[in-house]
Amino acid sequence: MTVYEDRRGWRYKVMQELSGKYCPRFHKPESAPDVGWKCCKAFSHRDTREEAERDLDGWAMRKGMTVVEA
Repeated sequence: MTVYEDRRGWRYKVMQELSGKYCPRFHKPESAPDVGWKCCKAFSHRDTREEAERDLDGWAMRKGMTVVEA
């Protein structure tokens, strides 16, 4: 799983929803490390992690984000 970081320090990664679908989520640096992940409304919920990862990878590349974990 790849985690991206933007210039503000916000982190983005794909997480599974309670419904079983996958969606990229963001986390602000002032939040506690394991809580506070919010769903990115700009993305559709996907049936597989691979589809959601592909969406996030392309978006992060266009926005010039850096990989912080893989």
